[in-house]
Amino acid sequence: MIVIGASAGGVQALQALVAGLPPDFPAAILIVVHMTPNLPSRLASLLARAGPLRARNGYDGAPIEPGVILVAPPDHHMRVGMSGDGGVIALDHGVREKRARPAVDPLFRSAATAFGDRVIGVVLTGLLDDGSAGLAAVKRRGGIGVVQDPSDARWPDMPRNAMAATPVDFVVPLAGIADLLVKLVAGDKAIIPAASVNPLGCPACGAALDWNQDGARYRCPGGHDYTPESLSLSARFPLDASIAAVIGEIGSRIRLLRRLALDARSRGETAAAIGWDAEVDILRTAANALDHHAPHKN
Repeated sequence: MIVIGASAGGVQALQALVAGLPPDFPAAILIVVHMTPNLPSRLASLLARAGPLRARNGYDGAPIEPGVILVAPPDHHMRVGMSGDGGVIALDHGVREKRARPAVDPLFRSAATAFGDRVIGVVLTGLLDDGSAGLAAVKRRGGIGVVQDPSDARWPDMPRNAMAATPVDFVVPLAGIADLLVKLVAGDKAIIPAASVNPLGCPACGAALDWNQDGARYRCPGGHDYTPESLSLSARFPLDASIAAVIGEIGSRIRLLRRLALDARSRGETAAAIGWDAEVDILRTAANALDHHAPHKN
């Protein structure tokens, strides 16, 4: 079973990912993308058109089937349960997690509990840190953790935070994830995990930080060193300014996407316009979540 989480930038990323999968792909794929709660989701239909696999919205009691994509519907957490010998979907209207419903963490945690080491968790582009705790749960149960390379992600927060939360097995550009999943599902032993990838960068110079067990400190090649507490504080100080900057960037991106949707409709390209609209919905949800943490909210 493959579980995938994304937020801002996720619609286009998922379309590209599923387009690279073969029609006989043998694993079930369950997807959570942050979305506006009071609007119908068109993500399943977009993914069905983008690639060869069947895709539909998950519903309570839906069977988990090989080669079928199930997408979490708006305003519901999607979890995995067991019924007899197979897996089923359970939907609920539980409390928001990471200010989102659906959220990535409930899907990942429940999949890890139900299927253990048969789970592959994938974290794609997105803001904030949903999916981090869930991917850590997948890893604790013996599953495989895959993260989109933050340098390749339109919004790198979710991949970067997932890498900080748990040692991941693969850090891959989006263009390589479909091929990687095919090999992992087929049990290709030639794949070498990237579990040694260090996700932490020095706040002062950006170089990789290494953990010094004897001194209980992080140190970079430039000589900067930090205790875990001082590293946390160093990363926190620029946060308020960063949030304000990101909110501004999201606003610019929303204006661009709205124009792209308008232009696509004028050309009769309805499917493309729907994709841009879906991305606008995701970005608006992300902006609302960030605004809650902005300086004027504290």
